[in-house]
Amino acid sequence: MWKPNEPASQNIALGKYARSKILAYAYQPFNAVDGDPETYFAIYADDKIAAGDDWLMVDLEKKYRIDRYVLISTPPVPAWRPETFTLQKSDDGFTWTDVESVTTNQNPKLERQTPPFTARYVRLYLPHGKPFFITEFELYYTETK
Repeated sequence: MWKPNEPASQNIALGKYARSKILAYAYQPFNAVDGDPETYFAIYADDKIAAGDDWLMVDLEKKYRIDRYVLISTPPVPAWRPETFTLQKSDDGFTWTDVESVTTNQNPKLERQTPPFTARYVRLYLPHGKPFFITEFELYYTETK
């Protein structure tokens, strides 16, 4: 039986399994959830494999309540920061529902509150694909009762 997680300041995504649209070790999507500001997940403009849209998915291993996310992007070239993306949720990792879309992100650290939702899988859908650079992707449930 699922029991909702209590509000906390702990990053739910920290250390969880992460992958991208292209399943290749060289892309290192797990760097986006490792808590280390010196590592990153990036696909560069000259990448020969990636084409079209892309995404970063995190498997939280069980369902969690979430109401806030943080996207940290400190690329060497500001144009590589994800400007347009959609936060999506899923219970099975195959069927996705939009939580919110962002179309004008210019912030190196974007913090957003969302209406509370429940999901096992959460992803950043990047409709424009490469190039992009994600330093950290964090998820929280901070709602106070």
